[in-house]
Amino acid sequence: MTRTRIVIAGAGIGGLTAAAALGGDHDIEIYERADAVRGLTGSGLTIWGNAVAALGRIGLGETVQELGAPLESQLVVTETGGPLSESPIGRLQREHADMGVGARRQALLDMLLRAAGPERVRYRRRVTGYRETPEGVTVLLDGGAEVHADILIGADGLRSVVRGQLLGDGDPEPLKHMVWRGISDSAAHYPVGTVLMVYGRQATRMVAWAVDDDSVCWSIARNGAPARNSLSANDLKDQLRTFIRGFPEANQHILESTPPERLLRSDLFARRRLDRLVAGRVALLGDAGHAMPTVFGQGACMAIEDAVVLADSLAAEGPEAGLKEYERRRMPRLRWVREQVFKVSQFQEWESPLLVTMRNTVMRTMPASRQEAMWRTMFSFDVGRPAGERADAAG
Repeated sequence: MTRTRIVIAGAGIGGLTAAAALGGDHDIEIYERADAVRGLTGSGLTIWGNAVAALGRIGLGETVQELGAPLESQLVVTETGGPLSESPIGRLQREHADMGVGARRQALLDMLLRAAGPERVRYRRRVTGYRETPEGVTVLLDGGAEVHADILIGADGLRSVVRGQLLGDGDPEPLKHMVWRGISDSAAHYPVGTVLMVYGRQATRMVAWAVDDDSVCWSIARNGAPARNSLSANDLKDQLRTFIRGFPEANQHILESTPPERLLRSDLFARRRLDRLVAGRVALLGDAGHAMPTVFGQGACMAIEDAVVLADSLAAEGPEAGLKEYERRRMPRLRWVREQVFKVSQFQEWESPLLVTMRNTVMRTMPASRQEAMWRTMFSFDVGRPAGERADAAG
């Protein structure tokens, strides 16, 4: 049997999951521009049940659940603690997928690197482009080097070079809000197993979830254009205190118990265009294919789903047919998830008191069955069936 040579651009969550899912039946090389697989200190993420179920298909489901704290419920409140909505996400995940967890980004990356095979990663090497050939793809590397591949997987993130050549659609779109993140050194006062979302004044919002018994990952978002942060670490913490003044005690505590030097600030960007993931023997996955706002915390989860479906599609078909099948199965699912994400992201940015009152009223009065239907579709992932069919059936 001829082994397929696959080059993966990027050793992030999507690229490493793809290498792990493809297993040992292919010759795989991963080119990573950094000097290590490294997540930002103080960065965490939600690994929802749909991603846990996908990882379970490649033997990593139980392993990823051991990385963090279970996600049992989601509670959305106003800055004064008034309830807006509550969803039994733990029950819904168990019904339709598997139990999701909150975890540190670095812990997930380390797990995926072990599964992918550390020996497959070439550090300080960047994919700069490619040429399609009758035999496959010639992958261009920095320094003028070239390697031959049967398939090139672009998992090189938000500003993907592979995407730039495949789609030619320029830079990602800046979103009109910025985010500060951190992980606390204490989980005191924090509701166990809860994803807690607070809507405050001037479109300030804060979301948090535990990553272990003693630590809570959090982010604070606020409207504004991308800009450099010129504040010192201590001054930045003072600024964040003013942003969440009056928020519930749990939120105040996790900010106070986060060391100033571990505070992160980032501007957010997205890709509006999603009309293809594949051209010939080149495929996109994760943020390279469909970067979106952080609403619902599904960015990493979609990259994991992409990778598992891609490997499954290639196992059943040759390179070009397999990549086409991957695109066919992923597009309906991704479009549905992104529609929910962009819609809610817009609602979260509202500052007008009239619009905020309208949004909060809708959230308070929305039937629980409608919320649960959305979550069921979000968590319904099955690599064995086209993702679009799963989304249609769950809806």
